[in-house]
Amino acid sequence: FLTFENIFFVGTTGGFALINGNVTGPSTNITFRKCKFLQPPGSSSGNCILIGTTGLPALQSLHWIFDSCIFYTLTNATAISITYASSASGSDWDVDIVLSNSILICRTTSNCITFSKGGANSILAGGLAIKNCNIIAGAGSCLAISTGSSTTVPCVVYNSLLIAGAAT
Repeated sequence: FLTFENIFFVGTTGGFALINGNVTGPSTNITFRKCKFLQPPGSSSGNCILIGTTGLPALQSLHWIFDSCIFYTLTNATAISITYASSASGSDWDVDIVLSNSILICRTTSNCITFSKGGANSILAGGLAIKNCNIIAGAGSCLAISTGSSTTVPCVVYNSLLIAGAAT
């Protein structure tokens, strides 16, 4: 278990993720509270947060929480990019990623938040929860959920404001 609180993360122009939860196998049980994430101009396609389940046992939840955080991307960067590995057996599962009381401003052509599957298997993940957030997207979408996401464990948005230059 790891908690970050009151930290200002600033990216580089090299196109790397500020927080890469998928480098040596995904990290689990991570909390960010009252943190700020800035991906500056010239950061070619670097995400603020990159989360993936590749390398985890099948159907394992991640348990990431973002509470009262601010995300600001300036060029070609996604605020939060989530990619999970689909499974060939079992049942759909909850990745347990919660974004609450946060502000996301994405002044890019990219989507603010992406949730997509990796692999061609039929057992899928869901469970991205967005609660009490303000999300403003430039020319991209506020939230892009792939067609390969679970319908039995849905991704949900509650009590949030989403403003997008494209589809939400």
